Amino acid sequence: MDMSTSLVMDQDENLFRNLMDGAAIALVVTRDDHFLFANTFANDLYGVKGQSLVGRSTFEFHPNRANLAEFHELLRLQDRVKNYSMELRTDDGVTKTVLFTTTKGLYEGKPANYSVLQDFTELAQSRAKYERQEEQHKRILELMPDAVIVQAKGKILYANQMAVQIFRAGHKENLIGQESISLVAPQMRAEALTLRQQIDDQGLATNLDLRHIRLDETEFPTRLYMQPVNWDGERGTLLIIRDMSKDQENLEKLQRKDREMELAQEMGQTGHFRVEFPDLKVEWSRTLYTIHGLDPDTTKLDMPLAKSLVIPEDRANMIDAIMNTLRKRKPHPYEVRLMTPDGDQRSMMGSVLPEFDENGEVHSVFGFSQNVTAQRELEEKLRQSQKMEAVGQLTGGIAHDFNNLLAVIQGNAELLLEPDSVPDASRERMLQAIVSASERGADLTRNMLAFAREQRLRPVVSTLSEPITSTITMLRRTIEEEIDINVEITPYPWSCRVDPGQLENALINLVLNA
Repeated sequence: MDMSTSLVMDQDENLFRNLMDGAAIALVVTRDDHFLFANTFANDLYGVKGQSLVGRSTFEFHPNRANLAEFHELLRLQDRVKNYSMELRTDDGVTKTVLFTTTKGLYEGKPANYSVLQDFTELAQSRAKYERQEEQHKRILELMPDAVIVQAKGKILYANQMAVQIFRAGHKENLIGQESISLVAPQMRAEALTLRQQIDDQGLATNLDLRHIRLDETEFPTRLYMQPVNWDGERGTLLIIRDMSKDQENLEKLQRKDREMELAQEMGQTGHFRVEFPDLKVEWSRTLYTIHGLDPDTTKLDMPLAKSLVIPEDRANMIDAIMNTLRKRKPHPYEVRLMTPDGDQRSMMGSVLPEFDENGEVHSVFGFSQNVTAQRELEEKLRQSQKMEAVGQLTGGIAHDFNNLLAVIQGNAELLLEPDSVPDASRERMLQAIVSASERGADLTRNMLAFAREQRLRPVVSTLSEPITSTITMLRRTIEEEIDINVEITPYPWSCRVDPGQLENALINLVLNA
């Protein structure tokens, strides 16, 4: 080799070294697993601080020997290995993922390996994170209680296990690749296709109630949610399908129970209501509207209207019942009378109880109310019958008392009619006897009529002295003479709330039974 040829070769090698050293990428040359050359970027990649890789073994930086052995085997079988991923550990203990593109060649006249290194760590980490997220998303889709299906170009690309169960497919393979529209009930397919096209065009999500068909050809109601999605790089539609069969069945059961309750309340003339606090919002069952003579579909119910239907003298009873259940925090009975818009009076009996919120505070009062008008009318007729029975039992005594009174009146009147038969001194006494007998007869008649007349319960506050004395006075005139009645009343009796007519009835029956 002459001097000129050697000079050219040295110049070429220097140029090559300068190019490799100045390249904006990590470059290394190795032979027999030792570094022969490494540029600045390679030294930085391997974490060699203020030193050079030249002379060091590649095994120092590759803890995964199996990975390195596989790379060497590939390089033995072919002249070039492209983008082979290997992990390396730098001098400062950092683990990196690096892509090796290695080509066989000559270095300083001997076989060597030229490698271009790309730090793939961040990208690899991002890819691993993406893969983990994608795996998590798929696990979430598998855990969803609804059918999840992804379709593209009309074909099913993905179906979760719940889709297999809901559509009774047996295995996912029986759904994957099928026409997604085939799962929609035939009569609703046109609507579903139109909606799918709108979603594809506008990129918006939507939902609707639909009907789908299982693989065993049974139809069932569904609620469908649709939105555009990219699945494995392909534009498609994500379908979330909820089986509404149980919901519809439960709704039908609830509606049936509501109807049965309405029928039961209608047959029993019973309704329920609720008063919410503090705004006093009122709710009634349909039967309660009917009992009050109102149309539940047209009546605007509020507290003033509900209060106005109760007759004025009974409103305090209703208010007392509500206040007592709020104060005592337990059920409280009540009975009131109401007046319908048509003028019919009805008797209502029921009970109210408090309802509590999560803090234990009363937020509403719930009550039931039963129409007991017929029962109260029957009870009133029974009471009247009992009174008339008592009057019948007293008839003999009444006739005897009246006969005595008439005898006094008749005898004194006859004597007064005879001329000169009665001295003037006795005339005034005889007339007074006639007047007294007449007053006693009128008093007896008045008491009997008061006792026998038909009247509703009218409780009043009384010490009972006056009604007892009046009743006993009437009884003494009508019962047999050999029977004595003794009455003992304390000088200062306590007051009580009682219906005078009912008290008279009880005393008369007590005396007759005795």
